[in-house]
Amino acid sequence: MGAGLVTVNRLIILFALLAACGCSEKQSAAILDVTKTNTLVLTPKGGHRGYLRLHIHGHLDGSATVASSWFQEKTFSNSVEFRQEGDFYDTNCVLVYSPVHVRNGTMRVDYEFK
Repeated sequence: MGAGLVTVNRLIILFALLAACGCSEKQSAAILDVTKTNTLVLTPKGGHRGYLRLHIHGHLDGSATVASSWFQEKTFSNSVEFRQEGDFYDTNCVLVYSPVHVRNGTMRVDYEFK
């Protein structure tokens, strides 16, 4: 084998290893109308990963719940602050937001699949 071919093969192996390491990218989503039920489907860019970091935050004039198969249902009133991270092997994470007498507010979900 020539030296050039060996270098190319090493570069291909290096890129494959870097891709397999699970380079992550932070993403975010917002619940645009907090007075209505919303479903967010969080999907990793670039395919399935094995770890998820989630941060739900905001403020509500009222109370609401967020449910997912990944964590126990959470109830929020006024200030919204929730963090969860750990092993995650599904292809996406579904969050179901359900308001209870919410008049206005903001809610954002920051997440990162690794």
